Amino acid sequence: MTNDIKNFSGEHNVRNLDGSIRVYRPGDVVSKKGKLYIAKKTTRGFDPRHGSDAGWEDYGTSSGYNFTNSETQPEISNEGDFWFDSSSGLLFLYIKDKDTEQWIEV
Repeated sequence: MTNDIKNFSGEHNVRNLDGSIRVYRPGDVVSKKGKLYIAKKTTRGFDPRHGSDAGWEDYGTSSGYNFTNSETQPEISNEGDFWFDSSSGLLFLYIKDKDTEQWIEV
């Protein structure tokens, strides 16, 4: 499923700042109430908690972790944080093992 990710869009919103209905395209990932969702088809006006009939798939829990959408990796990271590299379109997870700390592609 990770190859389907095209864009991390942050917190889900039904409307854009100008009041128009926000459109999400396949591969857009959003967070909502501590969970991540990925758009499986073009969707607008539907909360991702409406599920697959509304075009969303549950991607997992995000509670307690940070999500960064930028061209550069965050300066401070904690285990379990996600970073969407907006220049490459890749999603990374920050991990710690007994010898190293690093970003790995998801």
